[in-house]
Amino acid sequence: MATQSVRWFFSFDDPYCYVAWPAAWNIAQEYDVAVEFLPVWPVEAPLDEDPQWPKRASYSIQDVRRMAAFYKMPFMATKPVPLEAARRVAMLAEGARHLNDKRDVLVTSAFMAIWGAGEDFSHEEALRAVCTEAEVPWKDAQTWLDDADIRQKLEDNSELLKKLGHYDTATSEFNRE
Repeated sequence: MATQSVRWFFSFDDPYCYVAWPAAWNIAQEYDVAVEFLPVWPVEAPLDEDPQWPKRASYSIQDVRRMAAFYKMPFMATKPVPLEAARRVAMLAEGARHLNDKRDVLVTSAFMAIWGAGEDFSHEEALRAVCTEAEVPWKDAQTWLDDADIRQKLEDNSELLKKLGHYDTATSEFNRE
């Protein structure tokens, strides 16, 4: 049993999570560290509070494109992920939590499709393709998209992130500190 623990918060709308995912996943594989992967709801663009948000989002896309090139990761996305699409993928990731390895494949495939290939997850076909790649039955996945318990777990994860003093993702907490 691992003596150290990490809680890693992530969201599919955050391109920084895409480039951080392989390192976070490798920690769990290579070290005596228990990593709990916690998907959270995407952050709504604060256009009323921050009129510079669209420019910052555009900069983030360019910044992550450079980071992805450095890590030799594909990056084809040209715009932020629609919030509803990111929410649906988060529901799948949380729904697949009990599937362990399949869930890891599902999350990896979703990140690769969204950011690596620039696919539009507003359409069911993209969700279905990620499930197929992870060998997650689409019939099961469809039930997760409307599951109130899964929605509540994502709410809880998001609230925990806020309690830790963060509002955005690609955030980790080591040994509950």
